Amino acid sequence: MEGIYITKFGSAEASFSKQKMHLRDLEADEVLIKTSAFGINYADIMARQGLYKEAPSLPFVPGYEVVGTITKTGKDAEHLLNKRIVGFTRFGGYATHAISNKNAIVVLGDEVPQAEALALATQFATAYYATHYVQNIRRGEVVLIHASAGGVGIALNQLCKNSGAITIGLCSGEEKLNFCSSQNFDFVFDYTNDDYIDKIKSIFPKGIDVCFNSLAGKSFSKEKKLLNFCARVVLYGGASRSGMKGGILATLKMVWQMGIVIPIGLMMNSRSIIGINMLKIADYKPEILSHCLQEVMKLYLSGKLKPVANHIFSSDNIADAHRLIEQRKSIGKVVCTM
Repeated sequence: MEGIYITKFGSAEASFSKQKMHLRDLEADEVLIKTSAFGINYADIMARQGLYKEAPSLPFVPGYEVVGTITKTGKDAEHLLNKRIVGFTRFGGYATHAISNKNAIVVLGDEVPQAEALALATQFATAYYATHYVQNIRRGEVVLIHASAGGVGIALNQLCKNSGAITIGLCSGEEKLNFCSSQNFDFVFDYTNDDYIDKIKSIFPKGIDVCFNSLAGKSFSKEKKLLNFCARVVLYGGASRSGMKGGILATLKMVWQMGIVIPIGLMMNSRSIIGINMLKIADYKPEILSHCLQEVMKLYLSGKLKPVANHIFSSDNIADAHRLIEQRKSIGKVVCTM
């Protein structure tokens, strides 16, 4: 058994080391997966930079989801032996073998490509939780989606469009703008141009109904002026912190840029701010995570969801995969094969 460890915080080139690993004994409801591929998420970039406080102490194996075959089980999961699955891991996914709970996996048919299965796990399950669990997107609502060319952004657009919403994508660069236009977004804007706020207000004078924000920082405070009455803001990431030097001062700067939220103001305007951390949900409400994964798999098999996973690397090129995401050049899911 081997794992790709983060041995020190820093650049993609300097942080990784492939080492032999020894996994603990399985609990009764756990399974051991021989990994064929694993996914990479922006949280992995943050963890490699030392900015993700839930990460284990150094050295550790990152990774939240894997595709593979179950080779060993606890006594309560014996019916899953030899099944091909996609499953969540609480770190430990960048490895030849990984442990998961029997309730955090979905059995896959041979017809499901492993890259698409990995996108369904973290990205689409997160989007489903955001659109169907903590709230319901309604027909005709105006929805603003940050990082619209990323895995979660693509999933949010598909789920919102399935509900009849009007979607606005925010991304940067001609390639991503063209891609999002091809993905059936109703409107797409380059967020690096400061006039995107005015453009959206000119189209929707009453404002937007929902904002999905994976950046935090100043984008949160800027877009408060776009909110309609009864609007909801869903925060599910802090990507604006990535790459900022200055340690705790940089983190405080990001928090300061978000501005002050006064609860009485939320009540008077009937607005909501919703925070999502899927790792906390996995830890404390695993049945919710399982439900979300099961539901997105049903929608995928019925043809209502279509993940995008065009970036596939060998695990020997893990630094290249990280660099692609870190430089904001990826579109859709980034996958590594073992």
